[in-house]
Amino acid sequence: MLLRMRLAEIRRARGLNQDDLAEMIGVHKSTISRAESMDHTVKLDTYRACADALNVDLTELFVRSEAEAIIVRAFRKAEGAAREMFLGMAEKAATLPAQPPSKAS
Repeated sequence: MLLRMRLAEIRRARGLNQDDLAEMIGVHKSTISRAESMDHTVKLDTYRACADALNVDLTELFVRSEAEAIIVRAFRKAEGAAREMFLGMAEKAATLPAQPPSKAS
């Protein structure tokens, strides 16, 4: 499964265009365009700056699925016993045999 870039999605959800985000982090609009298309020339620091400006964790920009993003957000919000329970469930799930994706009827 390939990574999916969520930078444009998050930027638009914040009501920003590429020019706005570029200005916020001090780069040219073309840099934001290249970042959103996961161009290999974009530096990690650019993604970090975008995540900071958009007030999200860097990992929120790169996900395999929306379900993965939800799990990451839930884990980060969990504290104490809830976090321990979350880890226990994740460890148990990791030991289960892989299931083929279900087909929609």
